Amino acid sequence: MSQNPSHTETNLRLPAAVYDRNIYPMTTTPHDLKSNPMTIDTTKQPSIPSPLKSIEFHDTSMDTINKWNPKDLSLHLEPEQESGYIKGHLLRKRLEGKPLLNGTVLDWLLNHPDEIPPDWKGKDVFFWGTIYRNSDDDLYVRCLYFGIDRWHWRYYWLGHSFHSGHPAAVRASALSLAVRVSALESDMDKLKKIIKL
Repeated sequence: MSQNPSHTETNLRLPAAVYDRNIYPMTTTPHDLKSNPMTIDTTKQPSIPSPLKSIEFHDTSMDTINKWNPKDLSLHLEPEQESGYIKGHLLRKRLEGKPLLNGTVLDWLLNHPDEIPPDWKGKDVFFWGTIYRNSDDDLYVRCLYFGIDRWHWRYYWLGHSFHSGHPAAVRASALSLAVRVSALESDMDKLKKIIKL
């Protein structure tokens, strides 16, 4: 089996595969875009585009993004992705506790493509804060990608392999804080062991 599987790997498992959607269904937009176009209430349910059937998990811990700023974003890769690939189910576990952007943010960005960081082009940027199920009970995650002349979305089966071109979208400031807290907890554990000695 190839150590660096391409998108064609998932095409062998239809419908548990990658689907392209070139036109965003505006009728399912979960936001009142007229109230404040730069505010995102991440607690609202994102769209459930066909053939996805339900939402398995939706992280609302980010609450409301009051002022959208692309500089607050970061693209996260696990070590395995930088040197090869990692399966989606394991990647999902690795990403737990990180400030992941969810499907609500993805929907908002499709309605505001000018707010998508230009350096995301050439990547499939995943929004792991929302996980979906289809009618076969398979799990999926959605992503943004730039194709030809505009932004599109598609989704990947969690049994797929995720490599360096498949980063997770996270809040950079929150991630930095989480890293500092984790480092502090590690230092505290070391100090407790020294005190016991």
